[in-house]
Amino acid sequence: LYRSGPGLPPSCQSSNVAFLNGVSGPFWYASGATVQVLLFGIIAVEIKRKAPNAHTVCEIVRARWGTAAHVCFLCFCFLTNTIVTAMLLLGGAAVVTALTGLNVYLASFLAPIGVIFYTLAGGLKATFLASYIHSAIVHGVLVTFVLLVYCFSPSLGSPSAVFNNLEFAASPTRDCRLTNPGQVCGPVEGNYEGSYMTMLSSGGFMFGVVNIVGNFGAVFLDNGYWMSAIAARPSSTHRGYILGGLVWFAVPFSLGSSLGLACLALGLPITVEEASRGLVPPRLQLLLWGCWGGAYTHYGVHGRYVGRVCRAPCGFLAYDLRCLSDVYQPEGDRAADPVLLSGFRA
Repeated sequence: LYRSGPGLPPSCQSSNVAFLNGVSGPFWYASGATVQVLLFGIIAVEIKRKAPNAHTVCEIVRARWGTAAHVCFLCFCFLTNTIVTAMLLLGGAAVVTALTGLNVYLASFLAPIGVIFYTLAGGLKATFLASYIHSAIVHGVLVTFVLLVYCFSPSLGSPSAVFNNLEFAASPTRDCRLTNPGQVCGPVEGNYEGSYMTMLSSGGFMFGVVNIVGNFGAVFLDNGYWMSAIAARPSSTHRGYILGGLVWFAVPFSLGSSLGLACLALGLPITVEEASRGLVPPRLQLLLWGCWGGAYTHYGVHGRYVGRVCRAPCGFLAYDLRCLSDVYQPEGDRAADPVLLSGFRA
């Protein structure tokens, strides 16, 4: 469930909004993803009860409301999968390009190759297994980041050190002439007293509104969620979505409030453009670990990249299922009807 989360993975996006808006950024990012996942759990249970033989949400719409509504939902769902899959591939390619120098177009084309092979061999089960393994690796690396910032880092190592450095970073008396062009410096515009440690942030609030509204479309029109709901056992569906919603708050908030704020506290020369491309976490890791962290940095980037790519198979399978169940079948004599979708046969 967490692997199928909407939008960009938390290691990059939550750190970015924390870098720009302070502590309110990761809070609104985490909240914007949690609400939809928890609400979708209710629909997932009803899908298993009322249409256990359905393959896609558009199939249910066609059986209930007819062809016109079916075509409308089909267009929205195809657009959603296109946007989400492209966002994941391009975001991962940008991180790899920034740290390795690999051409961004080549990185975007190489990413789906391994995914295509194991998806072709194992189908939906293979994507679940690969996603579980990749998510375990990624979360192991990310938990290490959090502990390093607040416990073991020689530069920070404690919450009080992070707080004091953030107060200095947002101080009106800070000399911004000593920073690089484009680097964030001084009080935060739109935040209460210009502080990074406040929830009264107009920029963070506006991001939260856009994030919550936008993620409703990214969740409820993404066939990857519907496939997970249909494939799961009814007894485990509600527990999975409740736990997934809780994780979707805990992980992005902890990562953003550690990685993003640590970059500000240490005064890393990162521009707003670089932060928007998800380069805050890898830059921080290189600084904290130096030469010894080179290999682990490469491993961490690969883990984050795989975390992005392992989301893509659901997008690919969603395209395949919609073409089969919503385009091919309705044109022949195998059109979905309410009797078969509900699990009853005459």
